[in-house]
Amino acid sequence: MTDEKVFQNQYLNINVDVNSPEELLNKIAEICLRNKICDNKEKLIQKIKEREELSSTGFENGIAIPHTRFKEIKKSAVLFIRLKKGIDWKAMDGEISDKFFCILVPENERVGDEHLRILGILANKLLDEKFINVLSTEKDKDKLFIEIKNVFEEKWNTTEEILVADEEKDFYVAVSACTFGLAHTYLAEQKLLKFAKENNFKIKVETHGARGDQNIITEEDLKKAKGVLIAVDKNLDLKHINHENIYRTRTIDAIKNTERIFEILKGNIKINKNKAAVSNFFKIKLHQNSSFSAGKTYNIIRLFALVIALFVFAVQLAPESKFLKDSLDVLQYMAIPGIPIIAGFITYSFTKSEGTGSVVGGSLFIITIYKNFNNLGASTGLEKYFASYGVMGAIVISAVAILYHLYVYKLNSLIFLKNKKLNGGFKWFLQIILVFVIGLIAFYSFNQIAMANNFLFENIIKLDSNHWWFRTIVATVFFGLMVTDMGGPINKWTITFSALFFLDSFAISPQNPWMTPLTAQVIAISTPGLAVWARGLLLKNKLDEKELNLSKLAGKQGFNGISEGALWTLEKYKWKAYLSNYLLAIYCGAIIGVFHIKTFGGYNNILGVFFGFSTDNFLKLCGLEYPSFNIGFLILTLTSPIFGGIINSVFLKESSKVKVKNEKRIQEI
Repeated sequence: MTDEKVFQNQYLNINVDVNSPEELLNKIAEICLRNKICDNKEKLIQKIKEREELSSTGFENGIAIPHTRFKEIKKSAVLFIRLKKGIDWKAMDGEISDKFFCILVPENERVGDEHLRILGILANKLLDEKFINVLSTEKDKDKLFIEIKNVFEEKWNTTEEILVADEEKDFYVAVSACTFGLAHTYLAEQKLLKFAKENNFKIKVETHGARGDQNIITEEDLKKAKGVLIAVDKNLDLKHINHENIYRTRTIDAIKNTERIFEILKGNIKINKNKAAVSNFFKIKLHQNSSFSAGKTYNIIRLFALVIALFVFAVQLAPESKFLKDSLDVLQYMAIPGIPIIAGFITYSFTKSEGTGSVVGGSLFIITIYKNFNNLGASTGLEKYFASYGVMGAIVISAVAILYHLYVYKLNSLIFLKNKKLNGGFKWFLQIILVFVIGLIAFYSFNQIAMANNFLFENIIKLDSNHWWFRTIVATVFFGLMVTDMGGPINKWTITFSALFFLDSFAISPQNPWMTPLTAQVIAISTPGLAVWARGLLLKNKLDEKELNLSKLAGKQGFNGISEGALWTLEKYKWKAYLSNYLLAIYCGAIIGVFHIKTFGGYNNILGVFFGFSTDNFLKLCGLEYPSFNIGFLILTLTSPIFGGIINSVFLKESSKVKVKNEKRIQEI
């Protein structure tokens, strides 16, 4: 692999005008589409986000290195983007970021030596003030490209040069390995080497990354070493590392807090290393799973909703089954651990703090258990009214914790800005205070909020069961939220809360849970894409080849989730596409409301036809009281794409001027 293939002039963009991380990710995806690096825009954005959720790739001096590695990337590439105005990328120095190197690597390709050489040079050069100054100030794009390209062509000085030094100098060893084996692994390595050189000691850094396992630490190294730093973010077999002075941390800490780490290894800062090792272990586990827990939790909730719905369906099939009824009774009380988990998840999603999320979830769970034991002792069984705090309580507690995290912790940072030791100590004190705050609020408001939550859902279920207009409004709102930003935060929170409402209502009324929001969001995932496909069929003689192909693709992808065709339509037609989707929301909401459709069809509409709870299923229409084929859902899934296709055909038109203006954009996409 050559430098020309990895870093090219068209991969460099300066004076880019974006206002948020989301806009920057869209810009990266557009560059990749244009240069045939990756055709799946949504997947690329999702993968970069998942990597950022593990730990921010924002470093110092306004530089960030977002990166990812997955199979749909067609070729390795390094992009450079400089912004007109910096954005918050959660950088380690707390400053905004305006210079972005984006590293993209195919998952199924062995990363070439040239790419790894460039990665190593980049990791080293990002600590070079002269290079950073060039990145920040050079206004001529061609000159900047040459400067960066020349840097990539330099000979890469490896660790071996550092190791040839005075035998009397102190000697340390370190292990560096990040989750993806790309940026953090080698940035940590270079930071440690530079720090050792500046502070007149020697260090050998063992790395486990895209270059493979390098500079393996030997028994001889360990005998000479005064201390061992293990900075890893993934599971590694480090049985060969045996030393009395070991400090374990994450790669991001090795980069950010290098001086403090070596003060600990030298014994100048006293800490409980065993306690730190345990804390670090759980931090690594949380970071390893944070992408899954934060990015996929809404799918877990939906999966749990699916399990419950299957049990409800099974009870309808066999109403005399004691096992099924007992199973439903047990599932009812899953809200006892479920609501604290939900509260912790909501808190973590907004604060990105594992500690704050854990405090909320743990405190609420303890109070819930205490309240239930009290109720158990006072009556013959668990009282539904007091079994859980409910979604309402989870939202209240999460809001308190989020405000506490944003404002009280910020006050701590301002007071102890220059004293990191006091800052850290006082933060632990504030964390303990948060435990008491959450505990007191939950303890004294538990019964009242639980009863209010119960009362609210009981009345919602009555309205939903008795009034078609209420179902129509709810379904229209949830469908509308889903199509407001497909794949974005509103979309994901709509999915999450539709399932949460179902779960909480199930705990109150297991035979008749509130499924209208869940039904609407299931339909809204696929219907916009199917509507684009239907438009392609209706206008197949009027659309250009690229738009026609995207319409076909929208149809294929529509049954599995949010389609690229639907997103592309929003990108091209803007407000017209949104208007079409909102009209489609009204239509689907009306069908759901009138036919009283209930489904947990998931990603595939075909499942919804057979596993739905419509009041007009096929056998009931024939006079047989037996759940079966869902006619209402079938009508909805057949007619909504046609209606959407007609609406799209009417609204998604462009004037000749706009058409000419958009031709280049269409070709790029």
